[in-house]
Order: sequence, then C-alpha cells, then structure tokens
Amino acid sequence: MNAEMNAEMNAYQPLLASGHAASWQSLNSSQKSFTSAINLRWENEGWTAEGTLGADNAQFVLRISAGWIIQQCLLFRDLEDPDLWLGTDSHGRWGEINGAHRTELDGCTDLDFVNTPFTNCIP
Repeated sequence: MNAEMNAEMNAYQPLLASGHAASWQSLNSSQKSFTSAINLRWENEGWTAEGTLGADNAQFVLRISAGWIIQQCLLFRDLEDPDLWLGTDSHGRWGEINGAHRTELDGCTDLDFVNTPFTNCIP
C-alpha cells in the first residue's frame, strides 16, 4: 500500500453511536430528480438504518448486527402489494414476520435496493 492510500485509509473515522444522516439525489430514466435519505443509529447492540427511496416512494428499515450483517428488512411501499418484512436467523434461513419460510432467500447475505448506495456499503 502506498503512503497516499494509507493516509486516506487513516482519515476515516468510526461511526458515532449517536448516528449519521445522509441524503442524495438521483435521476430516473426520464431525467426527473428524486431525493433519498438515510439515518443510521446504534441501538440494542446493532445498527438501525431508516431510509427513503425517493423514486419509488418507499421507506425501509434495516436491522444490522454490530458485525454489519443484515438481520431484518422492512420495506414500506405505496402499492397494492403488502409491505415486506423479512428476517434471518443465524443459520442463513430467511422468513417473513408471519413465520412463512422464504426458501428462495436462504443463504443470501446481500440485500440491495436500486435507489440507494447505502445497501452497497454492507458487506
């Protein structure tokens, strides 16, 4: 690692437990601008990320462990479809809050929302 990269890596500070907020703007295919946002805070021995997906008029809440592993995902959409509430156990099994096992998600470790760069930050 060269000295410049090393200095850049040392410039990063840990996230404060009191939280962090960010917002960004993105353009859809018709060049309309949308604002999305995220609030990240430490609570109950893990991180809670609450955000908005501007272009989709949706909100999400993620529960993330101290080791940055997604444990729960809530997605609230302004659609006829029901909201989505997923959780995983420590063995890679995913299910809905109503107890329905989601076998198609078993083993998944990554979650990505199209209109937010935040979910790309979670390993």
